[in-house]
Amino acid sequence: KYAFINAKLRARISKILPEEFSRQMARAASLAEAAQMLAGTPFAAAEAAYTRTGDIKMAELELLRAEVELYREIEGRVEGQVRELVYALATRFEVEELKGALRLWFDARVRGRRIEGSQGYLLRERIHHALDLDRIVGASSLLEAAAALDGTPYAAIVTAQAARVMEMQTLFPVEIALDHHFYRQLIAAVSELSKTDRAVAQRLVGVQIDMENISWLIRFKSFYHMSLQEVLEYSIPAGVNLNRELIASAYEAEHSS
Repeated sequence: KYAFINAKLRARISKILPEEFSRQMARAASLAEAAQMLAGTPFAAAEAAYTRTGDIKMAELELLRAEVELYREIEGRVEGQVRELVYALATRFEVEELKGALRLWFDARVRGRRIEGSQGYLLRERIHHALDLDRIVGASSLLEAAAALDGTPYAAIVTAQAARVMEMQTLFPVEIALDHHFYRQLIAAVSELSKTDRAVAQRLVGVQIDMENISWLIRFKSFYHMSLQEVLEYSIPAGVNLNRELIASAYEAEHSS
């Protein structure tokens, strides 16, 4: 059942650059010199993109494109519950690209910033749903952006959070709602695995949720000054070690300090 994934994992491990190589890159005299060191490695596409454009973000986009292609390849080579799990994991890329488009929309329409050229950093490949990122970025309102998502699970999420985004003048409500959607569908996919696989996957996903909640907890306190009730409402459920009681305790300890 996992033969293809195991083969891919071994190939991926073989591509890990030695620690000394990373130290040499860090000691390079310039970013261009550091990037050139990637020529002839499994990350040569990133070096080629940087050499061609002089833009490190284009190199990062190439790395992202390769990562997405890996998931899409695996998704096409496995079946049943395993395929559903890979599908759920790959949804993260789709959610992040949607967030990126919404941030550009917010910068242009709400903050009044210039975004010329920034759209070129969005990933254009279809992952699961056909997202019209340019239409989202160019929308006159968040509800119009939601309309561009018609036929996807994201339309209802953006619509439901549109008023709150404008009221709070931050994309936080819609971003965390998208995170919740990602983890809900991931947990649902994990729950369909066999008993042994499910136990392992639930722990791995739960640890990731703990990390997400810690990251959000810092932002809740530092940037959004939320009440404990709001913090608990926005926290992602199904963590392994960080339950609601611990989140409340950590928040109150930070708040009192």
